[in-house]
Amino acid sequence: QDVEAAREGTAVYVGHLPEGLEEFELKTFFGQYGEVTKVKLARSRKTANSKGFCFVEFKERRTAEVASTSIDGYMINGKILTSHVMQDNVFKYPAVRKRYMPIDWRKIFRESRNKTLSREETRQLVHKLVAKEKAKRTKLKELGVEYEFKGF
Repeated sequence: QDVEAAREGTAVYVGHLPEGLEEFELKTFFGQYGEVTKVKLARSRKTANSKGFCFVEFKERRTAEVASTSIDGYMINGKILTSHVMQDNVFKYPAVRKRYMPIDWRKIFRESRNKTLSREETRQLVHKLVAKEKAKRTKLKELGVEYEFKGF
């Protein structure tokens, strides 16, 4: 319990981060203030890009306070950072501790497009295409356009 009480307030919220900063860069940047134990950069699940904020955990509370006051208002790549010391240790929550696993959306799309269709799925697909083609031909006829094209 004493260890948990000593760790309270050692996490710093840093907002308005510029694009392109990675966890290891943040750890080395904040390492100039003292020993950094953890860095959690918030990322989008879909694109894996940074959401523009992070949490940095320092070993000592005093180091976290000094880092927070010196970083607040600091400009990096045209962005003015905001920071404050968190009252509660955010790293104790499961959602923050969870490791980011990027989703390969290209692979999912590729597999869905390249899957082999059953006879019934193929029949439905062809039926749908033929119906659309008939609708196009009738619409062109109604408009008075004489146009022939290959179809199914």
